[in-house]
Amino acid sequence: YFKFIIFFISIQSNDSFWNLIFNFAKMALKELCFQSKLLLNVCRIITNRGNATSSSVSKSKQVFEKEDKFGAHNYHPIPVALCKGKGVHVWDVEGRQYFDFLSGYSAVNQGHCHPKIIDALKTQAEVLTLASRAFYTDVLGEYEEYVTRYFGYDKMLPMNTGVEGGETACKLARKWAYQSKGIPNNEARIVFAGGNFWGRTL
Repeated sequence: YFKFIIFFISIQSNDSFWNLIFNFAKMALKELCFQSKLLLNVCRIITNRGNATSSSVSKSKQVFEKEDKFGAHNYHPIPVALCKGKGVHVWDVEGRQYFDFLSGYSAVNQGHCHPKIIDALKTQAEVLTLASRAFYTDVLGEYEEYVTRYFGYDKMLPMNTGVEGGETACKLARKWAYQSKGIPNNEARIVFAGGNFWGRTL
């Protein structure tokens, strides 16, 4: 699914201002929904390769049933059970090959199983698997320096998921509103598009 989020801090409230914001959001969401459906249909039509056998279909069904039984129903996935990925392609348990147009919501833009990334993961896992931010490590500062210089930022805050990025953006926007714009405490407004999904958050 495509995400669409609007963050806006209100400086002054009036009907015409909010109508403008909501109308813009409505038009943008319609366009994104159209593109999302079009992309999904293209994926289904032009990227499906290979034929499923009766035994593999049964295996695929078992995958669906097990996940439906034991997993929380927070998504409505397409009925495809993936088992392998390489570069821009993924394969299901039936042996059919697809282009991965979703790319893990951009987390796999570099492609599946990139050899340099696999090598880096293995090398680090053999030295230090995980460290809490309660400690310094010898590689985090190097990573932060690279990212800030590459994008031209002063500082960066690494996050695990997209929703953490969204929530941090809300916190930063609120702080900016209170400290820089002079909005009274607890009176800042953050506006989201209706029906927007931006991750597993309250």
